[in-house]
Amino acid sequence: MNKIPKFFSKKNFSFDYSGKSPAFFIKNDNIKIDQQFFKNLIRFSKINNNINCRVCIHKTKKAELHSMIVLINSKNKFNIHKHSKTPEVYQLIQGSIKINLFKNKKKAKSVLMKNKGEIFSVLKNQLHVVIPMSSIAIFHETKLNEYKKIRKN
Repeated sequence: MNKIPKFFSKKNFSFDYSGKSPAFFIKNDNIKIDQQFFKNLIRFSKINNNINCRVCIHKTKKAELHSMIVLINSKNKFNIHKHSKTPEVYQLIQGSIKINLFKNKKKAKSVLMKNKGEIFSVLKNQLHVVIPMSSIAIFHETKLNEYKKIRKN
């Protein structure tokens, strides 16, 4: 069981362990995400052995659009993966990340994001891995719910 700082109280957040990393789901509408928010996310990671973690801005796993604040720590391992039903968009908030893209299991391109606010998109079915280049990196990740049937118009 993870140690949870008071900032992430059950009144404002629900906690989920079922994904690749622990996730907090925001219960309230119109929440402001600021430096204090990021400090508490970093604190949660540090008091739990530098665990990768995320805060889901969407209300449930069933939401059509998934919008997450993700913290990754350089002490952890990162796997090459792809999303068959959705592209992803990354926006750097803090630290720096490298996104390696692969073609036929060979690295085809490497993109370094080191300036706050930089944005990069990964196409659906694109093999990739996101690696922190700083000890901690925080970014905003947005994608469609790949586990939900996507409606065709």
